Amino acid sequence: EPNYVGVEVADGVALSARQQLGFEDGSRLAVDLEVLTSIEAVRVNGVCYDVHWHFGGPLTDEDGEPVLGVCEHDPEGIPNAAQILIDPDLVGGREEVILSTAVHEKGHAIFEAPKWVSATQRAIARGLPPLSAHDAKRVHRTITPDENHLAATPPRGSSEFFEEVRANAFMGTFLAPIHRVYGRLCHHCGRLGLSPSDLQCFDPLMLSRRFECIAAAGAVSQDHLRIIDRRLRAVDELLTRLARDFGVTKRFIEVRLMRYGFLGQAKAVA
Repeated sequence: EPNYVGVEVADGVALSARQQLGFEDGSRLAVDLEVLTSIEAVRVNGVCYDVHWHFGGPLTDEDGEPVLGVCEHDPEGIPNAAQILIDPDLVGGREEVILSTAVHEKGHAIFEAPKWVSATQRAIARGLPPLSAHDAKRVHRTITPDENHLAATPPRGSSEFFEEVRANAFMGTFLAPIHRVYGRLCHHCGRLGLSPSDLQCFDPLMLSRRFECIAAAGAVSQDHLRIIDRRLRAVDELLTRLARDFGVTKRFIEVRLMRYGFLGQAKAVA
């Protein structure tokens, strides 16, 4: 029951999962949704259970608010399984967002579901009734279409925050592990006239506010402005290429580069 497993272990489990799926043995980088959903059974610390995938909606939380992804365990209806449900319509069917959310929920299925399933299995083994269906354990992932699912939103210190950070760490490493990102980063930097050290000079906000940053630097020479603009364009193209390599969004890759310390001087995020 991995109640207190942290980010470092979540990273290791994500790498192990990639290895088990054969993504660390060759040149393949991106994990596609078909491969992900082929995972239909898992064993975590000796707890064995099935994983059921459902794509469709709408999905809501207990307050009736729409959510993109849910991981749940129904001890009465399906006692030996974790269910992962995704609503693709909430993000207009964007495959990259659907994939990252599905992996995030898979993180919940690995780190939260074992304690739910084992509790149900112990109850059944003792001849006790499992929890009623309305008490089913659920993990909800409330998100909006602007990709807020890449950052943990519950209050710091809460169990929900801990669970979300851990699931995000699993998601990030599973889809874009640091060693594979670094390899592609060096590859693209060489072709874009950048070096990995160049990226340390850029505040990530500069990428989304390129024209404002250039305007604010109006006191410098036109040649210098052109250099700034060219480098910002190169970094933006770098994010585009890396996102394409790993089958994720540019925002996803930006968060990964910050967490791995490859972009700017921002504080690492999980």
